[in-house]
Amino acid sequence: MDDSLHGSTDRRLHELTLALQAEAALRGLAEGRLKRAEARLAGLLKGRGLARQPPVDFGRLAAIMESSQDAIICKTLDGRITDWNPAAQTMFGYTADEALDSPVQMLIPPDRQHEARRILADLARGVRVPPFDTLRRAKDGRLLEVSVTISPIRDAGGRMVGASKVVRDVSAEHRAEEARIKADRLEAENLQVQEASRLKSLFLANMSHELRTPLNAIIGFADLLHRGVVKPESPKHQVFLGHIGSSGRHLLQLINDVLDLSKVESGKFEFFPEPTDLPTLVADVVDILRASIDSKTLTLTVTIAPGLGPLMLDPARLRQVLYNLLSNAIKFTAVGGYLSVRARAEGALHVRLEVEDTGIGIEAAQLPRLFQEFQQLDNSYTKQHQGAGLGLALTRRLVEAQGGSVGVRSQPGRGSVFHVVLQGVEGAGTAHSGAARSDAAPLAPEPALGVG
Repeated sequence: MDDSLHGSTDRRLHELTLALQAEAALRGLAEGRLKRAEARLAGLLKGRGLARQPPVDFGRLAAIMESSQDAIICKTLDGRITDWNPAAQTMFGYTADEALDSPVQMLIPPDRQHEARRILADLARGVRVPPFDTLRRAKDGRLLEVSVTISPIRDAGGRMVGASKVVRDVSAEHRAEEARIKADRLEAENLQVQEASRLKSLFLANMSHELRTPLNAIIGFADLLHRGVVKPESPKHQVFLGHIGSSGRHLLQLINDVLDLSKVESGKFEFFPEPTDLPTLVADVVDILRASIDSKTLTLTVTIAPGLGPLMLDPARLRQVLYNLLSNAIKFTAVGGYLSVRARAEGALHVRLEVEDTGIGIEAAQLPRLFQEFQQLDNSYTKQHQGAGLGLALTRRLVEAQGGSVGVRSQPGRGSVFHVVLQGVEGAGTAHSGAARSDAAPLAPEPALGVG
């Protein structure tokens, strides 16, 4: 009987020692329980002649747990709370008497219950659970944003018998971070508003010049004709009438661009797709711009890929897009340069239209600004030419509103290739062998700026 009692006492001593060390290491015992455990363990050690072992400073561990600013909570595998420090009471509002032996689920919102089960399963498999942020519920129903560090509690045989959690309330930190992010966003939005305001001011200044120039021409030539300074039979009479007509058309184009851009941005722009013959449309645009092409002795080639069937597009808007691209190419190509208009199927449902020039080209850093409203490239060459900075922006809007995309590649000193891709091919082949090359050497392939 004595040997049996002796063996039983040894087992109890061993198990109690391991349990106390684990709980102390995890800061999972309240001060009162630690003191009782210390006295009990000390008695057992003295009775077995083990008092010479280095003592465990249970008082220090209890003081750490009691003074911790983080909630320290221990629970069994079935979710019963076994330890609850003062910080836990402050954080969640439950006293130790209310919390001990209560289900830990009272702290977990319904939509987070699966989280606790998954973590226990991971711990049981020996998987380390890193600290994580989650939500917990206080006694008064408030949801707390917390950071949780969790560790397993094991018995003498290495079996997991519970878990210890260190919980930190990070609500204030998250609010501070959200406030910082909001402040950064507001600052960025404010800078965008300021930049938009600056660009619109520049645009209005530029538009005032663009509008005044043709108006002054119209008024000046009309006054000369009205006062009879130039007789109807004089050759200058027809020349002046021509200046009045071209200035009026330029003015109308400016006004139409502004109105169209406004309609597209507001979503009120309407498109009317119909079967469109692309070669005929391209020829119409070239005829409109023929005088400008001939005045600079430019060489233009037009190539439509064989097999490109009818397009189901809005012909008026496609004509407007091509006019903007080709007139832009003419404007920035020097006398005697080369232009090329090419069209081919791209895939089974899309058509790709390209306009290439041998103009001055564009620096890579300037490319992203090309399709933006109210912006013109700021260099001495472009300042010599008319333009309100709306043509390419309107082109992008018109194309994107129909589900297409625009892009450009360019090399300074060699020229540029602008392209649009639109859906609308009916019965088109996908072969690209018919794609044309201009008389001038084409640009070497390189990454292009795509928009849309």
